[in-house]
Amino acid sequence: MNFSHTLIGLTLCAGLAFATPLTHAQTSPSSDTRAGCVYRGPNGLQFLDRTQRTRAQLTADLQEAYSAGASLSDPCLSGQVAAMPASAYAALASQYPKSYQPLPPSTANLSAAALVSGSATAALGASFAVKFSFTNLDNLVPAGFLPFFSPLGPTLDGRVFGTAYDSNANGYVSVYQGGTIKALAAGYANVVSHLGLVGGYVITDPVNYYQQAAVFVGNNVQLIPRVQGEVSSFVQAINDFGLLIVASIDASGNETHYLYRNGKASVIKISVSGLQTVLTGMNDSGVIVGYEILPGFQYLAFKYVSATGTTTPLPPLPTEPNSWALGINELGDVVGYSFVSGGIERVGLWQGNSSFTPYFVEGTPAVPTVSNSLLVNDLRQIVITFTNDGQSYLVPQKGVRVALVNTIAYDPSVNGTPSYIFGLSDFDVFSGTTSLGIDFVAAPRLP
Repeated sequence: MNFSHTLIGLTLCAGLAFATPLTHAQTSPSSDTRAGCVYRGPNGLQFLDRTQRTRAQLTADLQEAYSAGASLSDPCLSGQVAAMPASAYAALASQYPKSYQPLPPSTANLSAAALVSGSATAALGASFAVKFSFTNLDNLVPAGFLPFFSPLGPTLDGRVFGTAYDSNANGYVSVYQGGTIKALAAGYANVVSHLGLVGGYVITDPVNYYQQAAVFVGNNVQLIPRVQGEVSSFVQAINDFGLLIVASIDASGNETHYLYRNGKASVIKISVSGLQTVLTGMNDSGVIVGYEILPGFQYLAFKYVSATGTTTPLPPLPTEPNSWALGINELGDVVGYSFVSGGIERVGLWQGNSSFTPYFVEGTPAVPTVSNSLLVNDLRQIVITFTNDGQSYLVPQKGVRVALVNTIAYDPSVNGTPSYIFGLSDFDVFSGTTSLGIDFVAAPRLP
């Protein structure tokens, strides 16, 4: 994980995922914990709350947009683009009221529904030993910054990059390391590689919320040159070899994706024909995954080998009509869903040239929860997140689902449940945001 069904046109992302933060933290349970994207709709720039969005709503919005003759780019749902805190959007709307529509009132009740503790958590999944510590990242932001930190996934050495906001709600790429958070450079972190290369953007026109793609290394900012006709862009993926996926948007709201490295750009040409392409992940081998929105508003997952330009469809099982691919690890395993919209969801992997292998099934009478985002690491551990019950789950092996709230040494009645997970490392470190909007990192506890 809410917006008007009249929204048509360009998606402008504010402040992450492939493994994208979309949350923000507040200092009390009653605060507005929403976060999402800035959309360019027919009535101006609007706030889209991602935290409560469902796939059924996505499909309905797409149908309405296309029936009106427009395309609707929507990476916000599947977690592929960073999101901005509702408070930061409100600051922009206050500063530029002619361009930004007011922040809509919150109607969600996720915080209250997701607060569970003690024996109540046992029903959420299999038992699992408490093994993770909990660090509240919002308590560590530097003086002069607002009390929230939008995190990306942890790097191999345990650093957590993300976006912090100054008192005027301007974004700064920042890093958590050694118990402190340090602001590095003005801009917005969208994605991070295993080794700590950060991709994102800077804002070039706050009135129209136009962006320019950028790479952040320490305090240095490298702007990615605009391509012909571009008015806005952002880095949508980055790997350890400096290969980027850049989303480029023209004045008409048309979005194209291209690869960029060492000053050279090449358009990504997915051979699966559909209404729209959604890219969701890339590994160090340059293999890209995502899904196509097909005529009839069904979905087909794919992987694209950038070295050869080859596209391979990743179909669902014969029992379901739709597939999504949401990430790829360094082994080449693609994590995703074989699903029925609004119904059964099989969570699993495509490994090599094999067909989809289910690891867990949800959206059934026995397991009624459904979700919108998945992560996988090189150990083939899967995290299910953005669920309709405000929880996130670990799938350590086939057929086993563990509620993360049961594994963390903390008080969920004070901190909330781990509702949105953005990163999962091979060393059992994960980062995310709780149902009460607290941004955190969890790591294995010391003996």
